[in-house]
Amino acid sequence: MNPSQGDSIERWLLKIAGALGFAIFAAFFALTFAMPRWVEDFAAGYVEVEIIEQVDASIDAARPQPGKGLLSRAAAELYERNEPEILRLKTDLKTRSRELLSAAMAAVRDPTCECRVRLARALQELDALRLTQLLTDNAGISTFIQQKYLDLVAELKREIRIFTATNAVSFLLLLLVAFAKPQASRHLLFPGVLLFASTLFCAWLYLFSQNWLLVILHGDYTGFAYTAYLGLVYLFFCDIALNRGRITSHIANGSASIVGSAATLSPC
Repeated sequence: MNPSQGDSIERWLLKIAGALGFAIFAAFFALTFAMPRWVEDFAAGYVEVEIIEQVDASIDAARPQPGKGLLSRAAAELYERNEPEILRLKTDLKTRSRELLSAAMAAVRDPTCECRVRLARALQELDALRLTQLLTDNAGISTFIQQKYLDLVAELKREIRIFTATNAVSFLLLLLVAFAKPQASRHLLFPGVLLFASTLFCAWLYLFSQNWLLVILHGDYTGFAYTAYLGLVYLFFCDIALNRGRITSHIANGSASIVGSAATLSPC
């Protein structure tokens, strides 16, 4: 096979990869709007664990707000005097919330449930002064759980849309540059492989470890790391499209010399 045939195969592989990657991520992006319940079904296990953690954290953090006023100081003193009893109440509340978790989530996951509208005006934070009331009010605990559920699902939908849209745009750039600069097929292999590797990694997590994929999407630090990774891919595209791939060629030639390869890449 002569070099021109090799370049032709590389160009077509890049175009096919760009088209497939764009189609896959664009389809998942559209799915979050066309079938919003898909996100809830996909993330059901992860959401349940997160809700338990958030409810427990809210209960643990519940205490009178600090302040310099007479009432604030009195509430803080009352809280300290009764702290052992309050800790017992908090433990009781955690147990009760777990008992009500399944029923509360089943109700709020029903698209026709009026609670989805009502919860827009429901409580946002757990107040220490409401602990005793909530312990005797299962509806209050359920409302709190449902509010946490809707907030978490809304966050996940937003993060999944950002993730899928960013990947779709990245593959679209690969496709457009492959058509616009056919002479840069070898330069595009570098960012193309990075994109393909990230897609394979996400596909593996989707099939075998969905919770880890959701941790990446929902976690601040891991999410930023993936964004930085795609930003690196975007910089390679910019270099190839606007700078004739000079930086890409330099990096590729440096990497080849490290592994002892005599292959060189020139600006396109």
